[in-house]
Amino acid sequence: MKAGLRSMTDRDYDDVRAVWQCVDGIGECLTRDQVERFLSRNPALSQVACLDDRVVGVVLCGHDSHRGYLYRLAVLPDYRRSGIATALVKECLLRLTQLEIPRCSVHLFDTNRDGAAFWSAMGWRKRDDVAAYSYDLEVHAS
Repeated sequence: MKAGLRSMTDRDYDDVRAVWQCVDGIGECLTRDQVERFLSRNPALSQVACLDDRVVGVVLCGHDSHRGYLYRLAVLPDYRRSGIATALVKECLLRLTQLEIPRCSVHLFDTNRDGAAFWSAMGWRKRDDVAAYSYDLEVHAS
């Protein structure tokens, strides 16, 4: 079974959200507005995988002009281990390479063992020399 890949559009939001809701380790779903803003800032980079017009996989892809980032890679459970996630990632990496982006990163929750196994199997290395910090703007807004 070979899924067709294409660039994600705003119209895919409901289908993409449904995929995210079926997959553990993704975190809370992004809102429609958040996804639309992300896609407008990173045109033609994020990808969906479709079988018979059904979205079965998705990855958000963006960059800051130096480093690419992949977010929320997800494939519906019934379609895993068929090469869909690998194809999605490879397509994003190709597009980042065409934009002359020299490196790509991905962030995972520590508890996402399936994700860690996937990225390791693809040849990605876990970095122990950096720590991730976040700051909740809404909490600190005055």
